[in-house]
Parts: sequence; C-alpha cells; structure tokens
Amino acid sequence: MLKNGALANREHTDPVPVVKLFTPHADSVWLVAEIHPDDGDTAMGLIDTGGFPVMGYFRHSEITSKPLRPVYKDLNFRFRPKRPLSELYAVAAKAGSITV
Repeated sequence: MLKNGALANREHTDPVPVVKLFTPHADSVWLVAEIHPDDGDTAMGLIDTGGFPVMGYFRHSEITSKPLRPVYKDLNFRFRPKRPLSELYAVAAKAGSITV
C-alpha cells in the first residue's frame, strides 16, 4: 500500500485494492489500495459506509479509533483482485454496494 501511495504522488495510477477492512455490524467496507507515505495514515480506496459506494481518501486512524464500531481486516481477502479501483467502483455503484 505504501508503494502504491508513493507512485500516486508522482503519476496518475489506478491501483488494485490490497486490503479489505469491514465492520461486521455496521455494514461498512473499505477496499484500501494505497496509504500515502508522507503520513502513513491517509489511505485511498473504495468506501461503502451504507449503500452509497464512493472512491476517495480517508484517514485510517479515524475509522479504527471508534471502540463501539470495531474495524476488522478481512483475512479471507487473500486474492488480489485483477480489476483496478475504477472498475470495482463502477460495479459497486451499479449494485449499490461493494460486492467483492
């Protein structure tokens, strides 16, 4: 993720997600593609916090600092999707949620 973040600082990229984070009780999902090396906290990916998927930036610390809404790493997300974020976003926007 840091490598993708470093590349994004220099050129336009459309990376594939590396990690899937989720909240089992709040139906939120983050497909994280990059973390920017400048601060190690600003991440970019596909975000679905309740039926309206968006692609954008978020702070990892903000989503993991809420004790009432724990965020987990999906350990079954072992495969690397072959589609970049833009394609996954198009599918998610059509479906109304992230389907990976």
